[in-house]
Amino acid sequence: MDQMRVLHINNIANVAKIMRDAQRKLGVMAEVTAVKWRYSGEIDHPIPPNPKLLANVKLFIWILRNIGKYDVVHYHGKPGITAIYYSVKRCPTILHFHGSEIRNARSVPFVSFAKRTFVSTPDLVEPAKKLDLPEVEYLPNPVPMHDLSPVEIGRRGEEVKSGRTPNLVHLPTNRSVKGTDNLLQAIEILREMGIDVNLDIVEHVGPKEALERMKNADIVVDWVSPKYRIYGLVSIQAMALSIPVICHIDPAIYPEKPPIQTVDATPEGIAKGIKHLIESAESWGEIGKREREFALKTHDSLKIAKKLKAVYEEIAE
Repeated sequence: MDQMRVLHINNIANVAKIMRDAQRKLGVMAEVTAVKWRYSGEIDHPIPPNPKLLANVKLFIWILRNIGKYDVVHYHGKPGITAIYYSVKRCPTILHFHGSEIRNARSVPFVSFAKRTFVSTPDLVEPAKKLDLPEVEYLPNPVPMHDLSPVEIGRRGEEVKSGRTPNLVHLPTNRSVKGTDNLLQAIEILREMGIDVNLDIVEHVGPKEALERMKNADIVVDWVSPKYRIYGLVSIQAMALSIPVICHIDPAIYPEKPPIQTVDATPEGIAKGIKHLIESAESWGEIGKREREFALKTHDSLKIAKKLKAVYEEIAE
C-alpha cells in the first residue's frame, strides 16, 4: 500500500478534523465528510445542511459514490442502516462513539461489520461492551498540542492575587448537559460572599472564535452537571493552554488522574471550587504546568494519530 487513504465520516466535536490534520502529518491521506452544520470546523467534503430532513440522505449518497477511493472508513457516531453498505463493500471500518449515542442505548444495530470500536470518554467503555460492540477501547480525544501555546497563567495568577477580577470562561454546546444553570447560581453565591468574577459564556460560535475567547480565561469551567462525571474537549484545550479547569469528574474511571479541580455538581460545590482557585491564585503557574504535561502525554493529536495509523494498517491487511 503506497499511501493509506482514510475517510472520516461525521465531525462530532471537531474530532475528525483534528485527527485528519494529524494523520496527514504522518503521510496518511485522510479526509472528512459530514453534514456541515453552522458551527462545525472546516472539512474536505461538506454536505449542505438544508433541507435538514435530506442532509443525511445526501451524505449517504456522497459516500456511495466515493467510498471505493478509500482503504479504511473511520465512522464517528451511530452508523444506522447505512452500515449495511459498508459491510457489502467489505470496507474495513472503525466505529468511534462520542457520548449520548451509546451512553444510555439498549442496542446499536448494524455494527457487526466493524473491526474495532473506540470511545472518546472512559465512562463509555462498559456501555459499549454491554452492547457487544467489537474490541472496545478508550481513545482519548485529540488536541493539536503544537498549535496551542500555554498562556502566562502564573502572571495572571499574580494579577488576580493583587486584586484584578478573575475571568471565567464556560463553553456549553448544550446548557443542560454542561450544567450552566448550576454555574450561574454559583456565581450569585460568590457575589453574595463579596467575590466578584467576570463570566464569559461562549455559545453559537465556530471552533476558532471559541478557542480565542478561551485564551482570555483565568479559569475554565467545563462539565458541572450531576448527570456526567467526565471532562471533554474544552477541558483538554484549556489544559493544553495551562489554564486551570473546574469540572465534575470521577477521577477513578481514568487511567491516570487528571490534574483538574474536581467539584460537586451543585451551585454550592461549584462556588467552593471557584473560590478555592481564586484564593490560591499564586499556585496557578504550577497547576498550569501539570495540566500542560498531562495534555501532552494523554491527548496530543500526533501520538493518537500514530496509534490509529497502526490500527488502520492492521485492519486493512
